[in-house]
Amino acid sequence: MKKWLTFLMVVILSLVLAACTANKDAGKEPGKTTEPTTNEGKEEGKSEEVAAAEKILLMNNGDEPTSFDPSIGFNAVSWSALNNIMEGLTRLDKDHRAVEATAEKIDISGDGLTYTFTIRSNAKWSNGDPVTAGDFVFAWKHMLNPETASPAAFLAYFIEGAEAYNNGEGSADDIAIEAKDEKTFVVKLTSPNEAFLNIITNPSFFPINEKVASANPKWHTEASTFVGNGPFKLASWDHDVSFEFEKNEHYWDAGVVKLDKVHWAMVNDTTTAYQMYQANELDVTSVPSEIADQLKDSNELRIDDQAGLYFYRFNTSMEPFTNKKIRQAFAFAVDQEEIVTYVTKNGEKPAHGFVTFGFIGPDGKEFRDTVGDLVAFNPDKAKQLLEEGMKRKDTQNFRKLQLRILQVNPTKKLQLLFNLNSRKF
Repeated sequence: MKKWLTFLMVVILSLVLAACTANKDAGKEPGKTTEPTTNEGKEEGKSEEVAAAEKILLMNNGDEPTSFDPSIGFNAVSWSALNNIMEGLTRLDKDHRAVEATAEKIDISGDGLTYTFTIRSNAKWSNGDPVTAGDFVFAWKHMLNPETASPAAFLAYFIEGAEAYNNGEGSADDIAIEAKDEKTFVVKLTSPNEAFLNIITNPSFFPINEKVASANPKWHTEASTFVGNGPFKLASWDHDVSFEFEKNEHYWDAGVVKLDKVHWAMVNDTTTAYQMYQANELDVTSVPSEIADQLKDSNELRIDDQAGLYFYRFNTSMEPFTNKKIRQAFAFAVDQEEIVTYVTKNGEKPAHGFVTFGFIGPDGKEFRDTVGDLVAFNPDKAKQLLEEGMKRKDTQNFRKLQLRILQVNPTKKLQLLFNLNSRKF
């Protein structure tokens, strides 16, 4: 039986391996059932047969995680791991709806402002410590602390007192979060927010073991000191090379975790990663754009929606981009259709706004369709804006500028390969 795995490494959608399954052939060459292709699982004291039976998934993280401090690692190369070695109060189900995770019960006040979370009695950290409401208070205040400089802090501004503290205008004591007791965490919002439970699935809202972090502020920098509360624990970490997970026996829902280990390489070149996939050194890979046409009919190919996009950011402190009309001219001069057709070639949709397709607006319809295009290819308008912008003094002295698109990785669509001949998931 063929089972597909789906991985969505995006801002709100979480990459979770807990529910994935792999049979005994995962990590082996085609046709082999006893000899693993790598040494994963050959731990001292284990027989060859036991090692071969381990369920090991071979993944690629692309780059070194920015940080395993959930307040700092605000990007995909950190989230891919954090979503598996840590867990928040809520998590997204298969339909991308927020459901209970570390919290077993959620009560919402009638005015929609106060949320009371009851933390599971069997929720534990990977070192065996109980997960407490105080761990959430500690983590969220750490995220909002101006000295932390968390890029994710703005996500919490809907919490009463959060924005003022993060801006240096208020006190941490004014943030409306409270541990009423060891297992009861209370949050008060500034106004009702239907997206609240979804937003806190983001790793930035994961708890931090207060006892561990207070004793060692660098707890998150090495596998030997890292403590998480997710379905896996960080077993090893060779910086800039690889890291590995092992099943966390203390996880409250450990029974659903079917994998024994997950090995993550760090290869940021899609062609090299694809070659590793062909050599059975990876179980999943993205598709190099230069061979996308050749693989479009492969039975190993899967295309899944991803809520994300790429965009150019202007340095508005440098001429000529101090001029709004020059910036607009560049925006209207980019042909998004040509980029997805001839450069990325992976079935993406052109991005005509910052909100991607797949989000439903207040009217219950696709938000992108309702609001229309923010920007689209319009060479005539680009020329007009460029001419108008060139008349300003701050654009008189700059020389020739070029916008070159050499290679763009997949954005809205993430293409993954699954080698069904050697690894049947």
